[in-house]
Amino acid sequence: MADWRTRPLSQELFDYARADTHFLLYVYDKMRNELVERSDFSDPEKNKVHDVQEKSKEYALQRYEHP
Repeated sequence: MADWRTRPLSQELFDYARADTHFLLYVYDKMRNELVERSDFSDPEKNKVHDVQEKSKEYALQRYEHP
């Protein structure tokens, strides 16, 4: 098991992280574009972008508690 707290990262962990995140910007763009296409900004009930932003805000405000 890797210890990601160790700094600097070993070359192996650095390469792993780099490979693991390589496509994230592409995936983000695809998901964002699909969300915008499915949204109706003139109707608050069908504004998917707003829904996602609100849900994201809820998650971001949650505080982690160690079990």
